[in-house]
Amino acid sequence: MPTLPATMPRHGWLEALRGVAALQVLLLHLLGAFWLPLVTGEGGGPAAWLARSPLALLWDGESAVYLFFTMSGVVLAGAFARQVEASGAAFAARLLRLGLPGAAACLLAFLAFHAFPGAHRAAAERLGASWLGGNWTGDGSLASLFWEAGPGLLLLGFDPALAPLPSIASAYNGPLWTLAIELRGSLLVLLLLLARRRWPRAWAWGAALALAWLWRSAYGGFLAGALVALAAPHLPAAAALRRAAPALGLGGALLSWLALRELPDGLALPGGGPGWPAALPAADLLRSLGAALGLGAVAALPGLRRWLERPWLAVLGRLSFPLYLVHWPMILGPGAAAFVALEPRLGGAAARLAGMAAAALLSLLLALAFRPVDEAAIRWSRRLRAALAARGSVMPAAALARRP
Repeated sequence: MPTLPATMPRHGWLEALRGVAALQVLLLHLLGAFWLPLVTGEGGGPAAWLARSPLALLWDGESAVYLFFTMSGVVLAGAFARQVEASGAAFAARLLRLGLPGAAACLLAFLAFHAFPGAHRAAAERLGASWLGGNWTGDGSLASLFWEAGPGLLLLGFDPALAPLPSIASAYNGPLWTLAIELRGSLLVLLLLLARRRWPRAWAWGAALALAWLWRSAYGGFLAGALVALAAPHLPAAAALRRAAPALGLGGALLSWLALRELPDGLALPGGGPGWPAALPAADLLRSLGAALGLGAVAALPGLRRWLERPWLAVLGRLSFPLYLVHWPMILGPGAAAFVALEPRLGGAAARLAGMAAAALLSLLLALAFRPVDEAAIRWSRRLRAALAARGSVMPAAALARRP
């Protein structure tokens, strides 16, 4: 019986999906800043209808974030399987891989904050946009920058449970809260690989317990993606998966669309108790499950995967992380400033479109300019991993397995 490959490596189609998801996040934040009713559905009229229609999936950046998490689980399972002999080196490399471009993006946002002082608040007053005016509330100090680009970036992630520490609203680059989740999710996948090596016969039971423990949290996607990647050799023939793909895709889209609608209070999930991770809100849980089903549908369709590997989508995929890193300050800085400058001459609607266009174009151009930083982080993280593993400065997994 034919089976799937032993691992699910970083194919071009996965990179392309990252690029599409990054565009969803960009569009969500552009509309949140300049056309908020299309996101919230408030105010009635055509905007409210569009915000609750299936078309809103085009700018469903919140589901895209959970798709990032699930894809990371798939990719990291394949990568860490080759690096588990030096697990400490692998995790240190991951820390550098995320931290270097993240810190550089925080610095960029800090500079934009000072280059366009108050532009987002002025735009918010004219637009009546509480979302736009409610961000970039920090004091602009170097101390706040060092905090955000350091422990706030990868260790804390602007967690609201850690008050009175800085929040997303005061952050210079608020969307980077996801990097802390990425780092913790990376550690989770690495621990999963270590458990599989240490207990080859019993690790699956532990993985099942971990999934039961974490499925309601932000880390469920990492774990689900990693488990699917590891189970790939044992899955049934590809033909069976292809037959299931339409149902998976439709189910994923339906869950993500339901998350855009007003959910009954009865769907709210209780918070985790001591020792349990915080449960996602009901809407975010639907998004997480929908992203996992959607990724499964794409993985099961070879024709769609081949289409996603087109050259222009490959370019978009390579720009996905830089675009994610740099778009926020371009919206709140020059994008808002462009709207304020043009609104008296063009009127509200045209100025909104102009502000969105300016922010989007600058984000794409800056993502291209930021690409060398991303590439440097990849190179240096690989060198760090190789150097640590070669010196034996971290305990390899084999040594961990021999410990009582």
